[in-house]
Amino acid sequence: QSVMNPWPMIGGTAISTVKESEIIYPNNIQDGDVLILTKPLGTQIAVNLMEWFDQNNEKYNKVKELGITDFDIKNIYDIGIESMSRLNLLAAKLMRKYESHGATDITGFGFYGHLKNLVEAQKRDLTFCIHTIPIIGFTDIINNKVNDYGLLKGYSAETSGGILLSLEKSKSKLFIEEMRLNGEDAWEVGYVKNSLLEKLKSVEIKDDIEIISIFKKEIPEKKSKF
Repeated sequence: QSVMNPWPMIGGTAISTVKESEIIYPNNIQDGDVLILTKPLGTQIAVNLMEWFDQNNEKYNKVKELGITDFDIKNIYDIGIESMSRLNLLAAKLMRKYESHGATDITGFGFYGHLKNLVEAQKRDLTFCIHTIPIIGFTDIINNKVNDYGLLKGYSAETSGGILLSLEKSKSKLFIEEMRLNGEDAWEVGYVKNSLLEKLKSVEIKDDIEIISIFKKEIPEKKSKF
């Protein structure tokens, strides 16, 4: 690891076996599919923001000049911690229920990096068109005014990020509704189309992309059964 830590860390790994029929392979995405993301972006900024706050440094002062309060900073951090500590188990279950055609997690390569890896893995020549990005509230302002992590371009690294998955358009609303009924959120972030050129797999992020800012958890806690 590149970060110094005075405490000993003990790691491990978990191994399991499954039937091949239970595996959702990532390379079967189709023209007309909808792309869904299950966690907001911005965890790198949320964590670094709290570090600036603790150090009371120049970047923290710049954040304060933007009108972002200490309460806001702690809320941004809390949203990031909640996101990073939540497993993707529910999304994985619903992927199988609604027959996802492929997926990836969003982690160290950032949103764009994982999109690029996923589209290049496809059997078909496809273009992923991204029209919406959900982010932790205020992280876009901090990115643009204090320290540029490339958040809105999809380059900011995420830790324990959400699942980016594809579904038939007719099933996307059902997936999102069931996520919400179980106390989690999800957003349609794009769609899939056939590439105009043969042997071209690409990602297009719209110039007028919609930004959805998440300031607090506003979805119900009701649980449904599988």
